[in-house]
Amino acid sequence: MGLDSVQIIMDTEQCFGIEIEGRAAEKMRTVGDLVDHVWHKVEHTTQKVCLTQILFFRLRKFFCTHLNIASDQFTPHAFLSNFATQAQYKTLWPQLETELKLAIPKVFTQDRFLFIFTVESDTVLDLLEGIIYKNVDKLSKEYGLSKDTVFSLIAAITHDIVGAPRKDITASARFVDDLGVS
Repeated sequence: MGLDSVQIIMDTEQCFGIEIEGRAAEKMRTVGDLVDHVWHKVEHTTQKVCLTQILFFRLRKFFCTHLNIASDQFTPHAFLSNFATQAQYKTLWPQLETELKLAIPKVFTQDRFLFIFTVESDTVLDLLEGIIYKNVDKLSKEYGLSKDTVFSLIAAITHDIVGAPRKDITASARFVDDLGVS
């Protein structure tokens, strides 16, 4: 296993509070393999609602109210830089954290908005996944943990480490061949 593979496994273990044995990790070829392994190891409950959907609608309400944007402009793949300046986000972030009662990923002051990621990621979906990642314990207790949420978190971790475009990180994507994981 290369450094990127080890980092993905370590970050996944930390995120979910589990241990992934070396032999099991070596057998994981796809994102779906890792998701299935984690899903079987975590205590989970079936969500009655989609966590990403709940957060999306709460975020959309906040953005539309505070930035006077039309709700149809606020989509998962919309760039946050289309809605406000970095200076505006610096003042909005504490308000968003208070309103959602959740930890919000920090915004770095580069040319682009960067959250928990080390690569350029500034879409609404990236923000949603960042919020879930930072609040996984609280949200899983409140809403349960679905397999889709496990996938979203592993996709965010993989995106962060290897910089693969988020749209390329699917359950069938092979870590080495498709995503370039070393």
